[in-house]
Amino acid sequence: MHDGVANTVLVGLRGLVGQLYREDNAHKIRRGKAGRVGQGLNAGGLTYGYTPVPGEPGKRQIVGEEAEIICRIFDEYVAGRTPRDIARDLNHDNVPPPRGTKWNASTINGNVQRGTGILQNELYGGRLVWNKVRMVKDPDTGRRVSRPNPKDEWQSVEVPELAIVDRELFEQAQARKRERSLDHPHHHRRPRHMLSGLLRCGACGSGMSTNGKDKSGRIRIRCSAATESGSCPDPKTFYLETVEAAVLAGMRAEMKSPRCSPNT
Repeated sequence: MHDGVANTVLVGLRGLVGQLYREDNAHKIRRGKAGRVGQGLNAGGLTYGYTPVPGEPGKRQIVGEEAEIICRIFDEYVAGRTPRDIARDLNHDNVPPPRGTKWNASTINGNVQRGTGILQNELYGGRLVWNKVRMVKDPDTGRRVSRPNPKDEWQSVEVPELAIVDRELFEQAQARKRERSLDHPHHHRRPRHMLSGLLRCGACGSGMSTNGKDKSGRIRIRCSAATESGSCPDPKTFYLETVEAAVLAGMRAEMKSPRCSPNT
């Protein structure tokens, strides 16, 4: 395009220069964001409870109505309620969630490794933390996905003017989360089953997940939306072995007498 020639040397050379330019740009962008965080400014993205200050790039201000919801979540969690119970009550009270249409436990609880979720967002306690995750390209799908960074790479700065809950309440919530993560059996990895990730609720379309066992040890499954947020209109419980037996019976019947294709 520039020289009228596309030989092996020029293609390799321009590809190398383009890659170096791309990496240099990425480094400059990250350095610029790190500088903004060091000044207590927003490096990008939206956070529930805050809104940008018009005419002052990077500055945020507290949204009163959303701040009340955040205080309510922290108070109820420290008082002993679970994220699922809190999410159900918020949905019952028609409180708009940060994203989507319904509150669920993961929005409140978040991910420990990534430091996500309302209960783990240190900005609510007056500390801005950045560089928790990095974006990489999945070689199989070509999509950009996030990966957690080690905690020693996180950057933090105190911003007491943005605190919504007092630091003592925030630390109490973190202490309870640590206790639950160690002691609560629900947080242990569940064993996978034959239909794991394949079942969908017939009422709302959400995924189905295991929901404990009965006295005889039979595994029960239930709509995840009903469990996490109480938003499913028909929250029935089923036995996993019954569903698996029905699926296997249907597969056997189909293999014994497959349907004819339109071309036969």
